[in-house]
Amino acid sequence: MQVKILFYVLENRNNNNNKGNMVYFLDKVYNKNERLTKILQVSFGVGLSVASLLCIKCGVTINASIGDLDNNRLRLLTKELRLGYELDNVLYLKIKRDLLLKRKILSYQGIRLKRGLPVRGQRSHTNAMSVRKLKIQEI
Repeated sequence: MQVKILFYVLENRNNNNNKGNMVYFLDKVYNKNERLTKILQVSFGVGLSVASLLCIKCGVTINASIGDLDNNRLRLLTKELRLGYELDNVLYLKIKRDLLLKRKILSYQGIRLKRGLPVRGQRSHTNAMSVRKLKIQEI
């Protein structure tokens, strides 16, 4: 499977702009001074712990800015991210598919989801009363 390289450096050819050099990484353009961990956390499915783990795997310090990285490090980071983790739309669709499966097989969690009640054992005697009243009035 080939990995599409999704980064390159945009040189500022006009000295009139205050933007400086920009880096195109993960389908977006970032300022070269932005922290790498913040940029990685923009993707759905990547939090601080995963971003830190990716930095360690690729041999980059956690506080590094994206402008400090050379092309080989960016390529390695992109490859690790694309091949090792499910991101954005793929992860969102997987979660949605799992919730639909719970509803379809009529598990306890699926029934609670369908009724709009708390799923993970939260109190529903007093807290969920307003939700139930609204559902009864809608019918």
